[in-house]
Amino acid sequence: MTAPSLERALEVAVAAAREAGDHLRRDLHRPGGPRGHGDKAEADTEAEHLIRARLQAAFPSWGYLGEETGRGPAPAAGAPTWLVDPNDGTRDYLVGRRGSAVSIGLVAGGQPVLGVVFAFAYPDGDGDLFAWAEGCGPLLRNGRPVTPPPPASLRASDVVLVSSTGDRDPAGNLGCVDPARFRTVPSIAHRLALVAAGEAVATSALFAPREWDYGGGHALLRAAGGVLLDESGEPVRYAEDGTSRTQWTLGGSPAVVDVLSRRPWASIRGGTWGKDRPVRLVRGEAVADSGLLSRAQGCLLGLVAGGSVGALGLRSGRIEDGETLLAGQPIGAVEAALELARSIVTHGSYVPDAVSKEHDAASRVRCAPLAVLAHALGQAEAEELGRVDAGRQGADPGAAAAAGTLVADLSRAIGRGGTAEAVDPGEFESAIVSAARNGGAVEAAVAGARLGALHGLRAIPAQWRSMVLSCRPDPLRSRNPRPRIDWPTDVLELAERLLLAGAA
Repeated sequence: MTAPSLERALEVAVAAAREAGDHLRRDLHRPGGPRGHGDKAEADTEAEHLIRARLQAAFPSWGYLGEETGRGPAPAAGAPTWLVDPNDGTRDYLVGRRGSAVSIGLVAGGQPVLGVVFAFAYPDGDGDLFAWAEGCGPLLRNGRPVTPPPPASLRASDVVLVSSTGDRDPAGNLGCVDPARFRTVPSIAHRLALVAAGEAVATSALFAPREWDYGGGHALLRAAGGVLLDESGEPVRYAEDGTSRTQWTLGGSPAVVDVLSRRPWASIRGGTWGKDRPVRLVRGEAVADSGLLSRAQGCLLGLVAGGSVGALGLRSGRIEDGETLLAGQPIGAVEAALELARSIVTHGSYVPDAVSKEHDAASRVRCAPLAVLAHALGQAEAEELGRVDAGRQGADPGAAAAAGTLVADLSRAIGRGGTAEAVDPGEFESAIVSAARNGGAVEAAVAGARLGALHGLRAIPAQWRSMVLSCRPDPLRSRNPRPRIDWPTDVLELAERLLLAGAA
């Protein structure tokens, strides 16, 4: 295939993915949630019709294979074939979870030569868009080139992506990714895209994925020098008509996938959720305002990350595991804040809870979840909420008043966007390091919450976000294991549920 034809194909595929993603996002936000049940959503078929119409109008002689609408007319001899999954991750989508993705791939000569993956509602409504075509420049993520070097080994601070059911068997997944950690992401295509962009070193897909699930992501992986292997350890292949079937796959850099391919992935158990199931969104209840959601997520994740940086310090700009704390692990006072957030989500509103053992520190960091809850309140009401909560935690009148002011300031930044301009992640890092140096881990946590509330989730360095979202202080990993209620892996969903509680 020629570069001009692939450039045109990439342009059309990106436009088709955006249009389909917009349609799916609207259905996600409809009253009552997306239409459909189980693994069949009505919007999936509608989205694929949109994609198919664009692709076939632009390239009528090329082949087409889609999950929802099947094969197109017989292609011209030697023509490439489109592989389309309009909504990879439908089961999660139908229960209201963010993270499913539009996936469009193009296969020629048995190789994926183009990939477009659009996680249209993750982490917020602005989405996450990846695109690449052979001979047409570097992999793009949201319009910006990404060229991460493939990792040569598997380290403790590396992240392997697994399906959304990963926390049903955390011990099994931790054993398979050892010494690394894992993070759950609903869409196979999005997981492959994140690996290609350097946000993780590898991903598994264990439930008989096929060509339309991984075709687009496989192309992106090729762009980054990665490989996709099947259950026998062989490279995933495509027939002349684009067909490809596997029992399970592993994708990532050749060195890392070689190591992971020898692990007992077939032993991973689906299992059932116990009482400590992570917080999840409720079908039909999702925040449509991307800016508001990003600032709430930034406030809560910034709190955890800031405290972790304050406790562990940084090496080459990265949070690394310490002797007793994992990278991204909440410090004691931040655990109290997360427990408060979970209490609010459980009850649907603020209910006085147990007094923290770290009275003064807890009264400050608890301001972050209280501020997310209070985003729609007036300043006086938000201030009163913070003051009363701090008083119940044993703070003296002066500290309680300061906590009230902090809740009011944070809630105003979250609800109205504040007045500060966008901040570069490097500036965010410098501010947290300075706060830690001058005031310790609690001050760094509060600074992280402030900056996240002002500038949103994307201002937090990507590696910090990754460490928080993959931090499981399980006995298999941590010298200081903690109950699941204190794991921060669901902090993005927790922030969104707090916003919804505050808007009720």
